[in-house]
Amino acid sequence: MGKVQGMSFSSAPNTAVFYSGAGAGDVADALAAERGLVTVNGTEGGSYLNSLDLYGPNSPVSRAEADQLWSYASQQYASGASGDVTAVLNNPSATRIYMSVERPILLNNPSVNLNETTIPDLYLPTRNFH
Repeated sequence: MGKVQGMSFSSAPNTAVFYSGAGAGDVADALAAERGLVTVNGTEGGSYLNSLDLYGPNSPVSRAEADQLWSYASQQYASGASGDVTAVLNNPSATRIYMSVERPILLNNPSVNLNETTIPDLYLPTRNFH
């Protein structure tokens, strides 16, 4: 945790994209790439955590510890978000990080204009986003 606490989980104003639910991460990553936005995975700290494959078979930590690390990352990312913020959702679980950590922070931040959208509303078969 010490190394992660010194890393950046920030985004420029109007560029933060959050996601939750099956397939939402892939859609959020594609949306971010198309529009010059960034998910937590695209930050310095998120990239580092992804490199550890925390939920893979060779993870250096337990699943509970992986959840704790990503929860910290998400808290930092949400706390630093500002401007127009997008959340790509697909039946998000109330017990996972977006609903329990990120969303409350975003809703209580007067500097954030949160736009939550579901995958069927956002994704068109041509892979264009509207």
